[in-house]
Amino acid sequence: MNTAGNFSSQSIPSNVSPLRKKTLSKLISEGIPFLDTLPDISIKSEKIRNKDDILKRAIAVTVSSAKAFGCPEELISKIKEQYKDVISFSKNEKDFLDDLTPDNAINIGWKIEAGKMLFWALGLINDHGSCTEEADINTFWNIIAKSSFEELNNKTKLRNKEEILELLDYIYNVHWALVEVRLGNIKLPTQFKGTSVRDIVPEWHHGLNWITLYCDQDWDEVTTDT
Repeated sequence: MNTAGNFSSQSIPSNVSPLRKKTLSKLISEGIPFLDTLPDISIKSEKIRNKDDILKRAIAVTVSSAKAFGCPEELISKIKEQYKDVISFSKNEKDFLDDLTPDNAINIGWKIEAGKMLFWALGLINDHGSCTEEADINTFWNIIAKSSFEELNNKTKLRNKEEILELLDYIYNVHWALVEVRLGNIKLPTQFKGTSVRDIVPEWHHGLNWITLYCDQDWDEVTTDT
């Protein structure tokens, strides 16, 4: 399929779900090509993880990502002690924390983008912003550093499933478009051409797939099929 330079000709099919209609309307407004036959995730009625599990994962992601960004070891140790009764690192995170290398620091560092989806789903940040803009690790570090788990948990209010699925469906479609760009099949507007977008979007997809129990996969094994 080659839709390069043909953004305006795409229209919304009449047989799509209300959620997919919202997604396609946004894609059209942003000039992003889409595939009519891409599976509609709203039909699957994904479950949502409970807020305690999401919060524990958000803390672990923030701590490991902070170390990847160069946070001093004394601060890492302090926050690990602060959350010692609830924090649970994935295997990849444990391996990284035990043996920091430049390569795994890059991989773990980008996971804060997936973590951003966890904080957003919990209502700990009001707006997820744009997938064309990198997250600021300090935002999430400050959230966890200034509270106990109980205090944080009391602040959280898990967003409803429809809101989470709406963002997931949008990111799913944007991720598909980025893959098609790499294959040379389509072109995207300038704001979606930055190298950061190619790293951010798969991580948002990762975080949202984990929240919605995609294929019941653990954090390190989450796939982002397009």
